[in-house]
Amino acid sequence: MFADGLITPQPGSAAEYDLASAESSPGGDWPREALDQPRILAAKLLRQQSDYVAAIGTLFLADEVFDPVMTLLRGAFEYGARAAWLMDPTVGHRVRCARAVLTEVVSLEMSRRSASRMPATPARTAARTEGKARWKQLARAIDDRFVEVNRADTGVKWVIEGVAYPSWTELGSAWATLAGTPVDGGGLYDLLSVGAHPQGFLATAGFYRTDDGGLNCGVDIDELAKRAQFTVVCFYVTLTALANYHGYESGLMTDLEHRMEALFAAIWNSSAS
Repeated sequence: MFADGLITPQPGSAAEYDLASAESSPGGDWPREALDQPRILAAKLLRQQSDYVAAIGTLFLADEVFDPVMTLLRGAFEYGARAAWLMDPTVGHRVRCARAVLTEVVSLEMSRRSASRMPATPARTAARTEGKARWKQLARAIDDRFVEVNRADTGVKWVIEGVAYPSWTELGSAWATLAGTPVDGGGLYDLLSVGAHPQGFLATAGFYRTDDGGLNCGVDIDELAKRAQFTVVCFYVTLTALANYHGYESGLMTDLEHRMEALFAAIWNSSAS
């Protein structure tokens, strides 16, 4: 779909309107790259989400349906929820730009923090120098583009023109609202997180002791299928948000819908259950 023009702004689309707008700030009119940032970042995340969905399918085809797939299910939702937050049609483009910048702030901060704790090597030293330069460049861009920036001791607490960085449960709730599902999106994310993290016996579904004192594990295939189905729907909702923003219409979207229906019966009615 990317090759077919998924992120090419079409005449009359929201993307065309936003890119023609004249956002300005104390530093002057915004450059094109600033206006592009939300949609390009969302496209990157959607592309990565598709890799997670493909990996989940590969494990299912190989009958590898144990704990590792849970981490992929959660990761797929995270990529989709973040991209959908960036493409939120209920907010203005300046807000979407602030959200994209906050994502860069937190991502770069986490990357630099993790690298700083690793043993020094020539490659890591060069990476740290580059990371520091990128941080300064990002800080300058933020000051040039936005009027009100409230910095804190960590990027996750920054607020840019009233826009804050959400928790993952908040992102889950925002995704559910965009998808129009009555399911508690934050609770759904928490459920996926429990399956992706190491738990004790009492919180680990399927494990039990055998009569001879050994351990065994059973898998609820129906429940796992529901989670996989949800992941596919999550991808589709995020893809649709990106496509609608750019005014993209293609038979490829219809083909995807038909393939989803063939794989999961009544997917549009039961995916959120």
